[in-house]
Amino acid sequence: HAEKDQKPEPKDQRLETRDQRLKTTERKTETASDPEAPRSLVFGLSSLVSSPRSLVSSPWSFVSSPWYWTALAAFACGLASKPSLVALPAVLLVVDFWPLRRFRLENFARLIAEKIPFGLLALAVSVLTIVAQDDVGTLSGALSLEARLANAAVSVVRYVGKFLVPLNLAALYPHPGHWPTEVVAVSVIFFATASWVAWAQRARRPWLLAGWLWFLLALLPMSGVVQVGIQSMADRYTYVPMLGVELALLWTIADAVRTPAVRRVWAYAAVAVLVLYGARTWHQLGVWENSFTLFDHVVAVTEDNYLAHNNRGLAHAAAGRKDEALADFRRSLAINPAYADANTNLGRELNAQGRSADAVALLREAARVRPTALEIRNNLANALADAGDLPGANAEYEFVLAKNPAHADALNNYGATLAMQGRVAEAEQKIRESLRLRPDHAGALSNLGNVCGMLGRRDEAVANYRRSLALSPNESQTLNNLALVLGELGQLEESVRFFERALALAPINPDTHAALAETLAKLGRGEAALAHARTALQQRPGHATAQALVQRLSGGK
Repeated sequence: HAEKDQKPEPKDQRLETRDQRLKTTERKTETASDPEAPRSLVFGLSSLVSSPRSLVSSPWSFVSSPWYWTALAAFACGLASKPSLVALPAVLLVVDFWPLRRFRLENFARLIAEKIPFGLLALAVSVLTIVAQDDVGTLSGALSLEARLANAAVSVVRYVGKFLVPLNLAALYPHPGHWPTEVVAVSVIFFATASWVAWAQRARRPWLLAGWLWFLLALLPMSGVVQVGIQSMADRYTYVPMLGVELALLWTIADAVRTPAVRRVWAYAAVAVLVLYGARTWHQLGVWENSFTLFDHVVAVTEDNYLAHNNRGLAHAAAGRKDEALADFRRSLAINPAYADANTNLGRELNAQGRSADAVALLREAARVRPTALEIRNNLANALADAGDLPGANAEYEFVLAKNPAHADALNNYGATLAMQGRVAEAEQKIRESLRLRPDHAGALSNLGNVCGMLGRRDEAVANYRRSLALSPNESQTLNNLALVLGELGQLEESVRFFERALALAPINPDTHAALAETLAKLGRGEAALAHARTALQQRPGHATAQALVQRLSGGK
């Protein structure tokens, strides 16, 4: 805002609009509990239970069984809940091997035919999932096939270990990039040994092979062979796979129980295990109380977890703890300087503090790592505009809108930047298009008010500011701009009220103090006007409007 006439320009409001946007997309999906997984498990189990009921004596007549179609429908619902269920057709073949004991050569063609509709559904969902993950930038090609296979082998051991001893569980397990050779070697030996034992016991104890194959096949889509996101593993992936380990373990115990005395010992042991696991579950529930307890725990039980630091930083920022947020974002980048989300979030926070040059450098690094991420490019455009590089900002907004013409935030921010360049008619067009897409966009309504004010349509400006404040009542810049236009319309008392609301939210604002001082002076409230003018000078020595007011109201003293 110019100190002289306090015309409402859109630059500062664009900053407010930007801060209303979602911070990042990554990866919130990696931080929350997973309500889809239990639903997927329920539907998957329903499909497993229904499938054997479709068996009939005559070949190929399974297609007439309502239970067959019930199983297929349950599978479809499970895939709709969570695509990780795509391995269920292979698990059904394992169930045919044991306990159904249908896996015979003369029966093989029918077994495959039964699974074809399941397989086609799984294939379709797999392709859609990969395409969708690639579109949002979470499908990673940075890791070599060797590194991904090594992580898959290590994850098998880690999953089994955390199932048996559920300690140091975390919401986020970041991918190390490359595991030490000795860790991979031990994991491969475990995998090979377990596989050999299960195969060697296939005739006498077929449940070992069935359980082991169930575990491996159900885990395969989440094993990281196709890397999605930046996690090495996730506890929520084990709902279905661990049923195979449980199957192998429980049937082995049942096979070993030969006498009532042994059965009694195992019963006591089972009760003890349930009590211990129940206590661990109760403790783990407390970890999920809120974002701070969750990510404090993740940081404590994992090493160099840049995801946890970044997400805890987001929680601090949302709670208004800016210093703590900056510290967490910087710690995340100290661990992984190329982490795009932390670069983006730190850049946004610094830009909000007026450190636009630093923000531009961080956001350029984020855009280098993820050049097609539109939210990053939009944030970069905001920072470039704030740094005074309006042509650079224009280019970034145009890139975003070329990829997604319906990006409401980019349209709004581009409109504000065009207004800063005097291209007011184009600015109004962009902002109105943003509002067509999102009629409840408080920032765009406020920016439209700014543009209307610049065009002299003050009544329309006031109406848009009021609509914006009805949606977002605590935006100090909108309150300030509304007060300015009300003052121009001669509604001085109401103008004072809005200036005071703006200062209650953002007391460090010399322009607003000076504008309020001018309005109070017009109302003849000299002492209050002088106090605000002096406050403006304390906050910004040399403020021209405030200095002139002090000289006039104090008689030149």
